[in-house]
Amino acid sequence: MPRSSISRNSLFITPTSVHFVGRTIDFRCAGQSAVGGVKNVRISIALVVGSGASAAASKCRFLTKSGTLSAPRSCKSRILLGAKLGKRRAGKVPWTFRMRHLHLPSGTYLVDAFGTDSQNNKERTTKRFNEKRFVLH
Repeated sequence: MPRSSISRNSLFITPTSVHFVGRTIDFRCAGQSAVGGVKNVRISIALVVGSGASAAASKCRFLTKSGTLSAPRSCKSRILLGAKLGKRRAGKVPWTFRMRHLHLPSGTYLVDAFGTDSQNNKERTTKRFNEKRFVLH
């Protein structure tokens, strides 16, 4: 099963661009030279626009492929974008995500990363490694 992490030190965001890096590892294939590993990493970037009694009740506007924000929807109904994968090293696959020419409003954002391995096992839950919050002023 894959597990992704977003590097806090490499998270750069401005109103006009986002850039961050991370890595994903497939524990099933770690340390093996056999075919396998990470097939893709999908990224979700959301502006939190409302909150209810719980995090599950929050509303988010997700960054779309065209660089605009979606209409408000459940924060669990993510829009996923592809990250660029690097070369596998010691079972870990580094990845990069970058979008430019944006018009992002100020607010609190959530970034999530989800890996998929070569057997199509998908990372589905968020943990402290694959979800980061940041504030754009």
